[in-house]
Formats: sequence, C-alpha cells, structure tokens
Amino acid sequence: MRQRIPLVLSATALAVALLGSTPLGEAARDAVSQVPRNSVGTVQLKRSAVTSNKVKNRSLLAIDFALGQLPKGDKGDKGDKGDTGQAGAISTVRTRFGSDSSGDGAYTRETVSCSSGEKAIGGGVSSGAVTTDVQLRESKPTNGGSEPASGGTFSSWTGAVYNAPGGVASATFRVWVVCVT
Repeated sequence: MRQRIPLVLSATALAVALLGSTPLGEAARDAVSQVPRNSVGTVQLKRSAVTSNKVKNRSLLAIDFALGQLPKGDKGDKGDKGDTGQAGAISTVRTRFGSDSSGDGAYTRETVSCSSGEKAIGGGVSSGAVTTDVQLRESKPTNGGSEPASGGTFSSWTGAVYNAPGGVASATFRVWVVCVT
C-alpha cells in the first residue's frame, strides 16, 4: 500500500497538469469559482451527506445538538453555606385597604396607611366599575398622602379615580397597601 501512494499522487498531479489548460479543466475551474460563498445549505445537501467522519472533531458547540442529546456532566461540589439573615427582617405580611366612591364627574382620592410598627412595601388600586367612564388617575406610594423623596421610604399608598360626567352615577374603588413587620 505504501508503495502505491507516491504513484497515485504523481498520477493525480500529472492529470491536473495536463487537464488544467484543456476545455475540461477550465470548465471544472469555472464551475467551482461560480459557486457563491455560503450558498450550499441544508436544502442542497442530500440526505445523510454529512456524516460523523466528515465533521471535524471538537468543531461543534452544545447548541448544535438537540436537548438531551449530550450527556450531563458530573454534579459539582456543594457550595459554601450562606450568611445568616437579619433577625426578624420580615415576620408578617398584611394587606390593608380603604374603599371610596367617586360620583358622576368627580375626581376622588383615597390614602391607606400601614399600622404603627409596619412598613409599606407596595400597593395598588382596584375598581368594581367595568366601564370606560371610570379612569385611574393616581396609584403611588405616599407618606400620609405626600410623595416620598427619591429613594425614601413610605408608609401609605394613595390612589385616585376620575368618574367622567354622564357615566355611572357612582363608582366604588379600593386602595390597597401591602405592609410588613
């Protein structure tokens, strides 16, 4: 077999040299040079044309494989234990709400506060009226109705609705505040 390799290589080199300047060789060169870069894709490949021995080892990424096709690695070591949390950071979460009604053509505002010793962490407004006449105008954190400074804490939630004229006679709404201790 080793003795044939030089013979095959030299015969191939001779064929290329002889056919390179012939119409057959020029046609082959032109055909190869006319194929645009990246123009051969999945549609042009025949079924089973790309096999494992035609793919360069370690040239594919994990994303090239379907889920579950690659074996999972060994489980890693257990991590360090985290720091102890602050004692009594949050012990209880409570919601508090207040209800109000907004008459025809009225703008009505309601503020609901957390109880003493509680901190507000959120809030919102809900309306029982399913109509386009009732519009939410405010839903924000406050301190007894006043807006907190940027980055400041708050102890209440304020909501306001506008009941457009000619709509419902009275629109009931609720303002909620979420409090923690």
